[in-house]
Amino acid sequence: MATFGVIVFPGSNCDHDAYHAMKHIMNSNVKFLWHKDTDLSGIDFLIV
Repeated sequence: MATFGVIVFPGSNCDHDAYHAMKHIMNSNVKFLWHKDTDLSGIDFLIV
């Protein structure tokens, strides 16, 4: 199964909505990524 990464930016407010949609509605693997993270290993798709 593909793993989605949701990028978290300071001051943004839709990252939790994107996480919820991918995790609970699409039943996908999903992980929060801080905007300064450089290691994207294991992430197949990014949500900005």
